[in-house]
Amino acid sequence: GVYASMYAGLHPEAVARLALIDIGPPDPAPLGARIRERCRPSAALGTLRQWLRQQRAALRRRTHAVPPGYDPALHLPPRSATAEWELLGRIACPTLVVRGGDSTVLRRATALRMLAALQRGSLVEVPAAGHLVHWDQPAALVAALRQFLLPRE
Repeated sequence: GVYASMYAGLHPEAVARLALIDIGPPDPAPLGARIRERCRPSAALGTLRQWLRQQRAALRRRTHAVPPGYDPALHLPPRSATAEWELLGRIACPTLVVRGGDSTVLRRATALRMLAALQRGSLVEVPAAGHLVHWDQPAALVAALRQFLLPRE
């Protein structure tokens, strides 16, 4: 979703419709508040500080090798909050923002800010779904996508 929206902002002529499922540009809320809201470490993880050390170590282990068949034309700039919000405003096609009603990833305030930035945006909030809307409420997600993507008769 993030890279689809960046692509649509960089190449608005190439995208006819866009659906963003519980994702958007970086949340403007302070990082500490978002971490506390999203990451409630279990007793097994110990403290938040220990959890952050584990996350940093995991990031260092990741490899960034170029996958076979990679097309440089698909390369997008690294993520930047300012750039992502600016690109969102350049998206010309109808854009559906789907938010899980219980999501802690895409906060309602951020989804509403996205709608204000999008030229032709609409919002669907799926009740009883978190960030994994497709897992929590698959039928509701499919219904919202069908209504948005299929031609009306």
